[in-house]
Amino acid sequence: MRKTIICLSLFVLIALMASQGLTQEKTIIAGFASFPVGDFGSTDLDKGGFAETGWGIALDSRMSGKKWPQGLEAYFHSTYQWNKMNTEAVARAYTEYFNYKTTVSESRYSPIIATLGPSYYYAMNDKIEIGIYSGAGVLFNNTKAFTVKIYDDMGVNILNEVVNFDNRPAFAYMFGIDIDFEILEDMLKIGIFADYSSAKQKTELSFSTAEPADTFQKLQYLNAGIKFIFIKGN
Repeated sequence: MRKTIICLSLFVLIALMASQGLTQEKTIIAGFASFPVGDFGSTDLDKGGFAETGWGIALDSRMSGKKWPQGLEAYFHSTYQWNKMNTEAVARAYTEYFNYKTTVSESRYSPIIATLGPSYYYAMNDKIEIGIYSGAGVLFNNTKAFTVKIYDDMGVNILNEVVNFDNRPAFAYMFGIDIDFEILEDMLKIGIFADYSSAKQKTELSFSTAEPADTFQKLQYLNAGIKFIFIKGN
Protein backbone atom coordinates (compact mmCIF):
# COMPACT_ATOMS: atom_id res chain seq x y z
CA MET A 1 0.00 0.00 0.00
CA ARG A 2 2.88 2.40 0.78
CA LYS A 3 4.38 1.82 -2.71
CA THR A 4 0.98 2.57 -4.24
CA ILE A 5 0.65 5.87 -2.36
CA ILE A 6 4.22 6.94 -3.22
CA CYS A 7 3.87 6.12 -6.94
CA LEU A 8 0.46 7.80 -7.18
CA SER A 9 1.78 10.91 -5.39
CA LEU A 10 4.73 11.14 -7.80
CA PHE A 11 2.45 10.80 -10.82
CA VAL A 12 0.09 13.51 -9.53
CA LEU A 13 3.09 15.79 -8.86
CA ILE A 14 4.38 15.28 -12.42
CA ALA A 15 0.90 15.99 -13.79
CA LEU A 16 0.66 19.19 -11.75
CA MET A 17 4.07 20.33 -12.99
CA ALA A 18 3.08 19.60 -16.58
CA SER A 19 -0.12 21.62 -16.12
CA GLN A 20 1.74 24.85 -15.25
CA GLY A 21 0.95 27.57 -17.78
CA LEU A 22 -2.34 25.97 -18.83
CA THR A 23 -5.62 27.85 -18.51
CA GLN A 24 -9.40 27.42 -18.69
CA GLU A 25 -9.42 24.49 -16.29
CA LYS A 26 -12.48 22.27 -16.23
CA THR A 27 -12.92 20.01 -13.20
CA ILE A 28 -14.92 16.85 -13.80
CA ILE A 29 -16.64 14.55 -11.33
CA ALA A 30 -18.15 11.37 -12.80
CA GLY A 31 -19.86 8.16 -11.82
CA PHE A 32 -19.96 5.09 -14.03
CA ALA A 33 -20.69 1.42 -14.48
CA SER A 34 -17.55 -0.66 -15.03
CA PHE A 35 -17.67 -3.67 -17.37
CA PRO A 36 -14.67 -6.07 -17.41
CA VAL A 37 -13.85 -7.28 -20.92
CA GLY A 38 -11.50 -9.81 -22.50
CA ASP A 39 -9.62 -12.21 -20.24
CA PHE A 40 -10.36 -10.08 -17.18
CA GLY A 41 -14.05 -10.90 -17.35
CA SER A 42 -13.44 -14.50 -18.43
CA THR A 43 -14.11 -17.49 -16.16
CA ASP A 44 -11.32 -19.53 -17.73
CA LEU A 45 -9.14 -20.91 -14.93
CA ASP A 46 -5.94 -20.46 -16.91
CA LYS A 47 -6.17 -16.77 -17.87
CA GLY A 48 -9.52 -15.50 -16.62
CA GLY A 49 -9.89 -12.76 -14.03
CA PHE A 50 -13.45 -13.74 -13.04
CA ALA A 51 -14.28 -10.02 -12.59
CA GLU A 52 -17.92 -8.94 -12.49
CA THR A 53 -19.59 -5.71 -13.57
CA GLY A 54 -19.02 -3.03 -10.94
CA TRP A 55 -19.02 0.71 -10.41
CA GLY A 56 -16.56 3.56 -10.15
CA ILE A 57 -15.98 7.26 -9.66
CA ALA A 58 -13.69 9.61 -11.58
CA LEU A 59 -12.02 12.94 -10.92
CA ASP A 60 -10.68 14.52 -14.12
CA SER A 61 -9.32 17.86 -15.28
CA ARG A 62 -9.26 19.52 -18.72
CA MET A 63 -6.76 22.31 -19.43
CA SER A 64 -5.67 24.22 -22.53
CA GLY A 65 -2.64 26.33 -23.39
CA LYS A 66 -2.93 29.98 -24.44
CA LYS A 67 -1.52 29.30 -27.93
CA TRP A 68 -3.05 25.86 -28.45
CA PRO A 69 -5.45 25.19 -31.34
CA GLN A 70 -9.12 25.62 -30.53
CA GLY A 71 -10.51 22.43 -28.95
CA LEU A 72 -7.15 20.85 -28.06
CA GLU A 73 -6.68 20.25 -24.34
CA ALA A 74 -4.64 18.29 -21.81
CA TYR A 75 -6.70 15.66 -20.02
CA PHE A 76 -5.82 14.38 -16.54
CA HIS A 77 -7.89 11.30 -15.65
CA SER A 78 -8.14 9.42 -12.36
CA THR A 79 -10.58 6.71 -11.31
CA TYR A 80 -11.40 4.38 -8.46
CA GLN A 81 -13.33 1.21 -9.31
CA TRP A 82 -14.93 -1.65 -7.44
CA ASN A 83 -15.48 -4.97 -9.20
CA LYS A 84 -16.38 -8.12 -7.30
CA MET A 85 -14.66 -11.36 -8.22
CA ASN A 86 -17.07 -14.13 -9.22
CA THR A 87 -15.81 -16.51 -6.55
CA GLU A 88 -18.68 -18.93 -7.16
CA ALA A 89 -17.35 -19.42 -10.69
CA VAL A 90 -13.81 -19.71 -9.29
CA ALA A 91 -15.03 -22.44 -6.92
CA ARG A 92 -16.74 -24.34 -9.74
CA ALA A 93 -13.60 -24.14 -11.86
CA TYR A 94 -11.40 -25.46 -9.03
CA THR A 95 -13.94 -28.19 -8.22
CA GLU A 96 -13.76 -29.38 -11.83
CA TYR A 97 -9.96 -29.12 -11.89
CA PHE A 98 -9.28 -30.98 -8.61
CA ASN A 99 -12.36 -33.23 -8.81
CA TYR A 100 -13.09 -32.30 -5.19
CA LYS A 101 -15.64 -29.88 -3.82
CA THR A 102 -14.02 -26.44 -3.47
CA THR A 103 -15.29 -23.23 -1.89
CA VAL A 104 -13.80 -19.75 -2.28
CA SER A 105 -14.49 -16.78 -0.01
CA GLU A 106 -15.54 -13.34 -1.26
CA SER A 107 -12.99 -11.18 -3.08
CA ARG A 108 -12.89 -8.04 -5.20
CA TYR A 109 -10.74 -5.85 -7.43
CA SER A 110 -10.37 -2.17 -6.47
CA PRO A 111 -8.13 -0.59 -9.12
CA ILE A 112 -6.96 3.03 -9.07
CA ILE A 113 -5.96 4.49 -12.43
CA ALA A 114 -4.24 7.82 -13.15
CA THR A 115 -3.43 8.94 -16.72
CA LEU A 116 -2.46 12.08 -18.61
CA GLY A 117 -2.88 12.74 -22.31
CA PRO A 118 -4.44 14.86 -25.07
CA SER A 119 -8.10 15.50 -25.81
CA TYR A 120 -9.98 17.27 -28.57
CA TYR A 121 -13.46 18.79 -28.30
CA TYR A 122 -15.63 20.04 -31.14
CA ALA A 123 -18.60 22.36 -30.56
CA MET A 124 -21.62 21.18 -32.52
CA ASN A 125 -23.49 24.33 -31.49
CA ASP A 126 -23.60 26.77 -28.55
CA LYS A 127 -24.88 24.09 -26.15
CA ILE A 128 -23.42 20.75 -27.25
CA GLU A 129 -19.85 19.55 -27.79
CA ILE A 130 -18.38 16.13 -28.52
CA GLY A 131 -14.91 15.05 -27.56
CA ILE A 132 -12.32 12.31 -27.69
CA TYR A 133 -9.57 11.85 -25.12
CA SER A 134 -6.73 9.48 -24.33
CA GLY A 135 -3.93 9.06 -21.84
CA ALA A 136 -1.15 6.93 -20.43
CA GLY A 137 -0.16 6.47 -16.82
CA VAL A 138 -0.25 3.99 -13.97
CA LEU A 139 -2.65 1.47 -12.48
CA PHE A 140 -2.69 0.18 -8.90
CA ASN A 141 -4.93 -2.83 -8.30
CA ASN A 142 -5.89 -3.64 -4.73
CA THR A 143 -7.20 -7.22 -4.75
CA LYS A 144 -8.82 -8.59 -1.61
CA ALA A 145 -7.30 -11.84 -0.28
CA PHE A 146 -9.53 -14.91 -0.35
CA THR A 147 -9.62 -18.36 1.21
CA VAL A 148 -9.78 -21.62 -0.76
CA LYS A 149 -11.15 -24.70 0.99
CA ILE A 150 -11.13 -28.19 -0.57
CA TYR A 151 -13.15 -31.15 0.75
CA ASP A 152 -12.78 -34.86 0.02
CA ASP A 153 -15.61 -37.22 -0.90
CA MET A 154 -16.47 -37.65 2.79
CA GLY A 155 -16.83 -33.90 3.29
CA VAL A 156 -13.60 -33.61 5.28
CA ASN A 157 -11.64 -30.38 4.78
CA ILE A 158 -8.28 -31.41 3.28
CA LEU A 159 -6.99 -27.96 2.32
CA ASN A 160 -7.51 -24.51 3.80
CA GLU A 161 -5.41 -21.97 1.89
CA VAL A 162 -5.36 -18.16 2.14
CA VAL A 163 -4.33 -16.45 -1.12
CA ASN A 164 -2.85 -12.95 -0.76
CA PHE A 165 -2.12 -10.50 -3.57
CA ASP A 166 0.91 -8.20 -3.66
CA ASN A 167 -0.09 -6.07 -6.65
CA ARG A 168 2.57 -3.92 -8.28
CA PRO A 169 2.07 -0.64 -10.16
CA ALA A 170 1.57 -1.21 -13.88
CA PHE A 171 1.61 0.89 -17.05
CA ALA A 172 -1.93 1.74 -18.14
CA TYR A 173 -3.53 3.46 -21.10
CA MET A 174 -7.05 4.62 -21.85
CA PHE A 175 -9.14 6.34 -24.51
CA GLY A 176 -12.71 7.53 -24.56
CA ILE A 177 -15.46 9.63 -26.09
CA ASP A 178 -18.10 11.89 -24.59
CA ILE A 179 -20.85 14.32 -25.47
CA ASP A 180 -21.43 17.31 -23.21
CA PHE A 181 -24.46 19.57 -22.77
CA GLU A 182 -24.24 23.07 -21.34
CA ILE A 183 -26.55 23.59 -18.35
CA LEU A 184 -25.27 26.89 -16.94
CA GLU A 185 -23.33 29.15 -19.30
CA ASP A 186 -19.59 29.14 -18.57
CA MET A 187 -20.26 27.30 -15.29
CA LEU A 188 -21.65 23.78 -15.64
CA LYS A 189 -22.00 21.07 -18.25
CA ILE A 190 -23.35 17.52 -17.97
CA GLY A 191 -21.96 14.80 -20.18
CA ILE A 192 -22.36 11.14 -21.01
CA PHE A 193 -19.25 9.13 -21.80
CA ALA A 194 -17.66 5.78 -22.48
CA ASP A 195 -13.99 4.88 -22.16
CA TYR A 196 -11.70 1.87 -22.29
CA SER A 197 -8.77 1.23 -19.93
CA SER A 198 -6.15 -1.52 -20.05
CA ALA A 199 -3.07 -2.62 -18.11
CA LYS A 200 -0.98 -5.76 -17.68
CA GLN A 201 -0.06 -6.15 -14.03
CA LYS A 202 2.49 -8.37 -12.35
CA THR A 203 1.23 -9.82 -9.08
CA GLU A 204 2.95 -11.92 -6.43
CA LEU A 205 0.65 -14.50 -4.92
CA SER A 206 1.52 -15.60 -1.40
CA PHE A 207 -0.01 -18.61 0.33
CA SER A 208 -0.34 -19.73 3.92
CA THR A 209 1.26 -23.15 3.25
CA ALA A 210 3.17 -22.78 -0.05
CA GLU A 211 5.91 -20.76 -1.70
CA PRO A 212 5.02 -17.40 -3.33
CA ALA A 213 4.40 -17.33 -7.07
CA ASP A 214 4.45 -14.54 -9.66
CA THR A 215 1.65 -14.15 -12.16
CA PHE A 216 0.39 -11.65 -14.72
CA GLN A 217 -3.17 -10.39 -15.03
CA LYS A 218 -4.43 -8.28 -17.92
CA LEU A 219 -7.02 -5.81 -16.67
CA GLN A 220 -9.41 -4.44 -19.27
CA TYR A 221 -12.43 -2.27 -18.54
CA LEU A 222 -15.16 -0.59 -20.54
CA ASN A 223 -16.70 2.18 -18.45
CA ALA A 224 -19.82 4.23 -19.20
CA GLY A 225 -21.51 6.89 -17.13
CA ILE A 226 -22.41 10.52 -16.44
CA LYS A 227 -20.02 13.40 -15.72
CA PHE A 228 -20.47 16.85 -14.23
CA ILE A 229 -18.11 19.45 -15.71
CA PHE A 230 -17.39 22.55 -13.62
CA ILE A 231 -15.80 25.36 -15.63
CA LYS A 232 -13.30 27.78 -14.15
CA GLY A 233 -12.53 31.13 -15.74
CA ASN A 234 -9.09 32.31 -16.76
